[in-house]
Amino acid sequence: MITAITPNPALDVTYEVDELLLHRTTRVRAVHERPGGKGVNVARVLVGAGQTVTAVLPASTHDPL
Repeated sequence: MITAITPNPALDVTYEVDELLLHRTTRVRAVHERPGGKGVNVARVLVGAGQTVTAVLPASTHDPL
């Protein structure tokens, strides 16, 4: 088993658009959010390659803002 340590996790946000034109309004079709950060992304790739991975990262229910 592989352990991926992620001391600084992130939230990856992807916006889907049909087209991107300069100097025009861009309409967003969909928004996707998923956990990210280097260790989480490495774990995701390893799982896709068939490895068993445990991701270790700090987590809290406290919102600092």
